[in-house]
Amino acid sequence: MRLLIISPYPLFPAVAGGKIRIVAFARRLAAAGLEVTVLTPFHFTQRRSAYAAEPFGLVQVPYPFLLPLLFTDRPLPFGFLVSLHPGLGTLLRRMLRSFDAYQFEHCYLGSLMRLIPGDRLVTYDAHNVELDYVLSECFRPSLRRLVAHRMRRLESDLIARSAHVFACSEDDRARLAALYGVGRESTSIAANGVPAPDDAATDPAPLLRRFPQLAQRRIAIFSGSNVAHNRAAVRFVLASLAPALSAEFTFVIHGSCAGSATGDLPGNVVLDAVGGPMAGYAALGAVGLNPVAQGSGTNLKLLHYLAHGMAAVSTPFGLRGYDRLAPHVVVADLEAFAAVLQSAEYPPPPRRDALQEHFGWDRIAADMALVYRRLAGTRRRAD
Repeated sequence: MRLLIISPYPLFPAVAGGKIRIVAFARRLAAAGLEVTVLTPFHFTQRRSAYAAEPFGLVQVPYPFLLPLLFTDRPLPFGFLVSLHPGLGTLLRRMLRSFDAYQFEHCYLGSLMRLIPGDRLVTYDAHNVELDYVLSECFRPSLRRLVAHRMRRLESDLIARSAHVFACSEDDRARLAALYGVGRESTSIAANGVPAPDDAATDPAPLLRRFPQLAQRRIAIFSGSNVAHNRAAVRFVLASLAPALSAEFTFVIHGSCAGSATGDLPGNVVLDAVGGPMAGYAALGAVGLNPVAQGSGTNLKLLHYLAHGMAAVSTPFGLRGYDRLAPHVVVADLEAFAAVLQSAEYPPPPRRDALQEHFGWDRIAADMALVYRRLAGTRRRAD
């Protein structure tokens, strides 16, 4: 089976949650025997050397996605803007007739499905309930109706065309069913997952050389990409947590969301936009923070903290879709985060083997590959 995975954003370097998910599935579906090609927008930072050794092909479409670059969050969300792509279908017309199956990541480029022959297999990998996610990033009430109408239509149409929908949690599966009437028989759970931790990266010495202040206090870390719900969490850390715990904690803002931390920073804040190894922070005893209060889907960062044996503190919203992990996470409202961090009473993280059993990428992608084999078999019998 020749599978085209359609991503609405560049994937390399794969350091954000959605990028990690897409690359993980592409690798493992290729290992399962599918001939996988990934289509992404062109970006000058997505260098060929970053993906040349991957087991899948990658095609960067030379299309100027300028609206998301120019106007994201001012005032429209990225998902809405990237869905406006006049002429992209014409550019991709031949490619969109050349595969046996097509997996859409998010629904933002869902209008391209009109160019896919009707006898071809289409699936939808729902990272979120996009209607909910995009509306959570739409901060001007006057624009919500416009955004909601377009997102609902794109998501509904793509689900109607898809032979199967992969939801990232039971919560999202139920929400998609309530919104669009998609039946359980045509959906399955493809959770956000984690790789096996890199034990070779546990030496904290490189981090201490970069950030000597990490040796001065206890450490709390927030990790995330530069998207709206993570930027809101960064603002909370900078405005509330860091000043309240200036004597006890150094706070690390980890990943591209560190780029949103501007102006005068509290003295106990470290910005690690490069994203140093999480295992190194774990070796220093860092506590993982998930003060997320908006969005949809599930927060991959929470899994990453626990996979590295770190204590974790999350809002109730941040734990959505992860009921299985609740015994291993301190759950608190934002107002209580400072007190929780001071208490230092954290439940133990889950066993590594148990976490891999339920959330390892290999296991999750194997289930996805089984869905493709079943769908292919059903189509062969119909022919």
